[in-house]
Amino acid sequence: MPIITLTATLAQLPSSPMNLADMLKDVLDQLPDQRREAVEQLVKEYGARESCHFTLALLAGANSRERRLSRLLLNELERQDVEDTD
Repeated sequence: MPIITLTATLAQLPSSPMNLADMLKDVLDQLPDQRREAVEQLVKEYGARESCHFTLALLAGANSRERRLSRLLLNELERQDVEDTD
């Protein structure tokens, strides 16, 4: 089961759209300390725009199957990049 949950009913949604900073804060607040610190360390060490920070936080909250699927997608994208440069 994922560590974080981003589901809501229509009644729970704010009247104004959430921005990325709000969603990032929500995800980070749900992460266990060790995972949140790992995300923050990566962002601090390598730099990351807000959208990348959000993606890293989502990955930190994913279960092992979801992370495995993410790796498969990243590998496929890398393969496509190599083919595009040939």
